Amino acid sequence: MPQQVSESKPNGFTMQCRHCDNTIYLHSGAGGRWRAYEPNYGKTELDEWNRHRCAAALQDAEIMNLVAPPGSKPVDLIPRITRMIQDFQSFITQAEARQAEARQAEALQAEARLAEARQTQV
Repeated sequence: MPQQVSESKPNGFTMQCRHCDNTIYLHSGAGGRWRAYEPNYGKTELDEWNRHRCAAALQDAEIMNLVAPPGSKPVDLIPRITRMIQDFQSFITQAEARQAEARQAEALQAEARLAEARQTQV
């Protein structure tokens, strides 16, 4: 992405990479495709940003491609992300409830096995 600071700033978001903890920039290019970039910090003089290739950053870019596909308007981004957060919160609630049910069932089975073992000893 050669020296396009003015074009790139309104078309993306900065964040910390979940894998390497570096600051990255998720950018929506001219074709609408989201990609992760990292600051160049003097690696070459031609580019201000280089592609960031950690698996987590590539996944984040793919998520943004789903949330804001090519042709999306920036104004649509907030309600879409808000809805996605609500959906994920619902998934978490359901997963936690399933885990609690599984733990309770395991505890009941363990109690039943213990009671059965006690009765066979008597």
